[in-house]
Amino acid sequence: MIRYLAKFVTKEAYADDLLNGKLFMHCGKYYHDLEKKCGPGQGDIREGAILPNTAIYKNIYYPIYCMYKIRDEDISDGLVVIDRRVIRDFDCQGGFMVLIPFDYFTEVLKKANSNGYKLAGTEVWYGYTTINDLDKVINSNNALSLGIKHPHFQYQKEYRLIIYKDIYQDGFPNSLKEERPYVCYLKETIKGVAKKIPINSLKVTENGYVLNLIDVFGNKG
Repeated sequence: MIRYLAKFVTKEAYADDLLNGKLFMHCGKYYHDLEKKCGPGQGDIREGAILPNTAIYKNIYYPIYCMYKIRDEDISDGLVVIDRRVIRDFDCQGGFMVLIPFDYFTEVLKKANSNGYKLAGTEVWYGYTTINDLDKVINSNNALSLGIKHPHFQYQKEYRLIIYKDIYQDGFPNSLKEERPYVCYLKETIKGVAKKIPINSLKVTENGYVLNLIDVFGNKG
């Protein structure tokens, strides 16, 4: 069972945006361009691919919001070890983590303003789409292509929100610098429950960054 969701950001202002109920979302195409610019990690040229090692995509202009999931089995005596690669991928060694209890967040999302479009959360599955799955991926209305990623990225333990709206328009900018994110607004602040944690406050071991839930929430998770 998922217990917490974490959002890793490079700047405190971005963490405050989430705490104030603003979710800045990019479409799948954004992450194609990000890999071209910065390499794989946060960027992924296969985002939305219907089969591995192809450049055939579906739903890549749907806005998505990427988070890190912490499940029961990830917690031991109130401690969670976050793979170093996660912090590296998001380039937030000097940034922040916003930590949110999962059940609370899913309730808040029910009241989110997604401009009338469907908003859904899904755990990313790390594997390969097969020919047998292809019909389902192509014809499903559940944006399955955005919920499958290469097994290489399974350390990212991603949970993502998807808004079922194609934000592509004629002249949609290809430049990362120019692309405008899609903003989804929560109806309420989450400051009272979610926690903002500086990444440099976490203990670093050879296994990763250690999050102490007792220090954050006063319990073992």
